[in-house]
Amino acid sequence: METSQSTVQTKPLLEVRALSKSYPTARGMLHVLADVNLAVQEGELVSVLGPSGCGKSTLLRIIAGLEAATQGSVQFSAQGQGAHDDGRLGRIAYMPQKDLLLPWRTTLGNAVLGLEVQGVPASEARRRALVLLDAFGLAGFADEYPHNLSGGMRQRVAFLRTILADKPLVLLDEPFGALDALTRTDMQDWLLQLWSGLGRTALLVTHDVEEALLLSHRVYLLSPRPGTVTHLLPVPLSWPRTRQVAVTEEFTKLKAQVLDLLRQSGAASPAQPLRDGPGRG
Repeated sequence: METSQSTVQTKPLLEVRALSKSYPTARGMLHVLADVNLAVQEGELVSVLGPSGCGKSTLLRIIAGLEAATQGSVQFSAQGQGAHDDGRLGRIAYMPQKDLLLPWRTTLGNAVLGLEVQGVPASEARRRALVLLDAFGLAGFADEYPHNLSGGMRQRVAFLRTILADKPLVLLDEPFGALDALTRTDMQDWLLQLWSGLGRTALLVTHDVEEALLLSHRVYLLSPRPGTVTHLLPVPLSWPRTRQVAVTEEFTKLKAQVLDLLRQSGAASPAQPLRDGPGRG
């Protein structure tokens, strides 16, 4: 297969340098992240892969500006303008693990919430959302409330809300982690089909090896807590990409390589299991 060609630019859209994070506890300092370095170029979908509890979600919250790092820096450069820790909040879209839909709002009402917060007039916000409902598999469900939607559809609404925020970088915190195996597979396939048409840049955290390889241009491997980058692996699989790539010899060898590296770092030990395919772990 041909190697995927991602956008190359001198300055990454996102660059994390020597980032560490610790929390004080009754037993002393809890070290969650240690000397993390990573970069994301414009147009890439990059994954951070590691076991549960290694600090992946904390890393995303710091990048989003919701938490401060203990040490290190985060540089976010949108449209050629650099920004440090005090300039990212509200400039990066962030989709947490739970969909966080408001039960009293319809699908459309939840989708436009971020636009409303930004001050976009209601009529314009609705127009933007309605244009995308079909692409997100939500046609005919604009007036339904969250309790009438399946788990997969709720995640689509949350993802639509995130994309409608129209930020240059999207942070995805295990967006399909709460779904059953079949729904998770469907959502991964849907994201693969949708992503090429969105033209966005994303950083995805997961502890599913197959998900990381299937969806990403590059994958960062994190050690158990305190999480630190142990390896950076390009994913040399052609785009556009479908699930059929997961049954190829190239994919199988790449997955085996990743699992071996994770085991060497202790990230896939019996105490810290890591998934090698769809499902909860």
